[in-house]
Amino acid sequence: MQKLKGAVALACTCVLVACGGGGSNDTQPESVPHPEGRYDGYTTVNGRAATALILGADSYWVFYSAIGNPATIGGVVQGDISGVSVAAFTSANVRDFNYEGLGTAFGTATVYYTPRASVNATIGFTSGSTEGFVGAYNTTFAQTPSIETIAGTYTGTASTVVTGQQAGSGTINADGAFAGSAAGCNTTGTITPRAAANDSGSSSPRYGGNAYNVSITFGPAPCFYAGQTFTGVALYEADTKTLIAGATNAGRTDAMTFMGTKQ
Repeated sequence: MQKLKGAVALACTCVLVACGGGGSNDTQPESVPHPEGRYDGYTTVNGRAATALILGADSYWVFYSAIGNPATIGGVVQGDISGVSVAAFTSANVRDFNYEGLGTAFGTATVYYTPRASVNATIGFTSGSTEGFVGAYNTTFAQTPSIETIAGTYTGTASTVVTGQQAGSGTINADGAFAGSAAGCNTTGTITPRAAANDSGSSSPRYGGNAYNVSITFGPAPCFYAGQTFTGVALYEADTKTLIAGATNAGRTDAMTFMGTKQ
């Protein structure tokens, strides 16, 4: 499998990733048969490179590449998890935020998984169309995220459904604070390693995995979402020095993504 650019020329981007590097060398126990993890693969209808990040039994993100351009994020699918079993879960509030002029699509999903191995998902949209995703577990998810690893300055592309894709840049400080800019719109926020958690009613540990929580607040005009805060997740590709982040606004009417390379 490839990565979204270059090599997240996804052979990801979000997306488009499938490699064994990234993050620190510390590993975490993987004793819990759970859907959480990072799975790299492709969409089955349009053949886009894609990377899915499943966060415990809570939510998921699927970053997919632009058609004909695997080094660019074409959109992101996001939703909440329900009906979890040892081999499957469902989602009743799928949102597909597309940056290629298709807007936001709504749907439901059924996902079959083998813990720490593979996922196979089918999405049915209210329009009547369908899409699927198949992916293999990326072992870098078991590594420990750290701000020290991702701190630095990045240049790349920032996108929302409303604004489309724009050149952007940002700097992450050693304390996790960051500032960014795209097309004259300035943003500030924080990025923090995902914390460990426990399954409800179980003494077995569940881990946040090699991913980060993100909170982004847009500055004043010309920002379209002036004053609004988006929240979401981020991944870091150590081998290509690529950061991939996604966040939605409070009403989940739009999603912002950023894919950039550390300078």
